[in-house]
Amino acid sequence: MSRIQRLLLAMTGSAVLLVGWAAPVAAAPPNPSVPDAVTLTAFGTGKKITIQVTNNYSAPLTLCGIFLYLDPAAPHAGSPADTWGPVDLQPGKTREHVVEMFPMYNGNYHVYWNCAVAENEKTVWWGTAPHYQGTDAGWTPTAQPPSVLVDTPTCLGPVCFPPGFGI
Repeated sequence: MSRIQRLLLAMTGSAVLLVGWAAPVAAAPPNPSVPDAVTLTAFGTGKKITIQVTNNYSAPLTLCGIFLYLDPAAPHAGSPADTWGPVDLQPGKTREHVVEMFPMYNGNYHVYWNCAVAENEKTVWWGTAPHYQGTDAGWTPTAQPPSVLVDTPTCLGPVCFPPGFGI
C-alpha cells in the first residue's frame, strides 16, 4: 500500500469516527461557524517549503491533511509531491512541516489542505477544495490553495544547475 493510500485510508477512517452514528452527514451544514479560525501559510526558502497550520478555534482539530502539488499536477489529476497528516492540533497552537525532498524541482507548488472538528454534533471542515472526495457534500472551501515558487539553483556538491534547468 502506497504512502498516499495509507494516508487516505487513515483520514477516511478518522472522518467516519468523527461523524459517528448519531450525526448523519446529510443532517448538518458542513461549514464551520468561524470560517477563518483555522489558517495555513506556506513559504519557500531556497529548496525548502515551510507549511504552518494554526488553530485559533476553541476546540482541538481532530483531523488535518496537507497535500503539496507541483504545477501542472493538481488534485484528482496527479500525485502530490509531498503529504503531511493526519495531524491533530490543539486550540491556540501552530504546527509546522518543512518539505526538504530531493530533488526539489523548481516550479510553482500549490498547497491543498483540509482540517475537521466536531461542532454541535456535526463534522465541519476548513481548508481548500478537497484533495479527496471524503468531505461532506455542499461544503464550501474556506481558503484558496497558497502558491509557493521554488526557483533556486540545484547543487550536487560543487556543481550547480541554474533555475529553469529542470531540477
